[in-house]
Amino acid sequence: MKYLLYITGSISCYKSIDLCRALINDGHQVIVLLSQAAEKFIKKDIFLYLGANAAYIHDDDFSSPSKEIRHIELSRWCDFFVVCPASANTISHLASGTTKDLGSTIFLALDEKVQKLIFPAMNTKMLENSIIKNKIKELESVINITVFPTEYGELACGEVGAGKLLDIEKIKTILTSWPLVKYPKKVLISTGASISPLDDVRYLTNPASGKTGLKLAQKFLQQGYDVSLITGIYSNEFFQTLKDHPSFSLHCAATANDYLRLTEEMINDCDVFISAAAICDISFNYSAGKMKKETLSRTLEIHQSPDVLKKMINKKKENQYFIGFAAESELTEEMLRKKWESKKVDLLIGTEVNSGAKIGSTTMGFKTSTANYKIYENKKISYEGILSKKDLSQMIFEKANQWLN
Repeated sequence: MKYLLYITGSISCYKSIDLCRALINDGHQVIVLLSQAAEKFIKKDIFLYLGANAAYIHDDDFSSPSKEIRHIELSRWCDFFVVCPASANTISHLASGTTKDLGSTIFLALDEKVQKLIFPAMNTKMLENSIIKNKIKELESVINITVFPTEYGELACGEVGAGKLLDIEKIKTILTSWPLVKYPKKVLISTGASISPLDDVRYLTNPASGKTGLKLAQKFLQQGYDVSLITGIYSNEFFQTLKDHPSFSLHCAATANDYLRLTEEMINDCDVFISAAAICDISFNYSAGKMKKETLSRTLEIHQSPDVLKKMINKKKENQYFIGFAAESELTEEMLRKKWESKKVDLLIGTEVNSGAKIGSTTMGFKTSTANYKIYENKKISYEGILSKKDLSQMIFEKANQWLN
């Protein structure tokens, strides 16, 4: 993707250096535009050293002889126009349609279809000023302009409140998950691990991290889908970088019953359901407090947890598509066939896993960036081999896109 990064005069503009680096390292093209106020804090050469395609200061539009009309050429070049950080002064100029430098001039020349993403940073009193509030509303009323919230925290002035620039990792995740065009379809993803509590202290679980769910969410968001995601309570932090994305909603589950309840609430509203969660199929008779050693017997009574995917298949509508995951220590075609016969999903992803808890064993599938997969569809294995979770998400997206189109 091609990003025009317009950096304005907030004290937090130094953080834009990390954003530029992150986008370039992710394979994107970046051109940097510095406002006159931003030039007091940082120099354009920094961005050139990082690998930016170009960097311009506030008066670079007509300051040197050139056949090109720079603000027109750059407005045609970009896929995304990003203002980060956006000062109160800049927000006022952009909302009023007035120009003060190259960045604000380009803003007026952008095609309506170009996504314009604005990340404010300023003192709390300035952010809460009714004039700035109204200017933000004016910007948000324009098609393809999104103004993001700020974070609460200690500001450069020493005050504590709203106005702090969103975390750069969050901004990077939002930008690389942002679609060029919205697509009117919804995907529901379950991921992470459930827990089966024994008492108030102990529980049974597995090492599923939710990485697969994160890659899937990013891919579908990038393609314009609305994404609802259910994850285990210990994977919750993993998805905080996406929580400010307007097309994303996060829901946390602890037990298999929690996963079941949340899935039942949302299943009717989705076009695609991806059941990637590692839900524990064992549950216990729960004991309040902490069970004392002297009261423990040599055995624990166990029960079978609800099979969420199987229950959802019974609710599957004609125009819905379901993708299931089967995590096994050994993957065979016979095992996948039996899994599919009991839960006839449109696509079944077999994943070879090992917790790595046994001394001498190797962690596989869990908390890793790659895994060994066997993909089962049309009553046969259509793919087998090692894939990164990013590549798997691409493969799954392409399959879902075929179904829906």
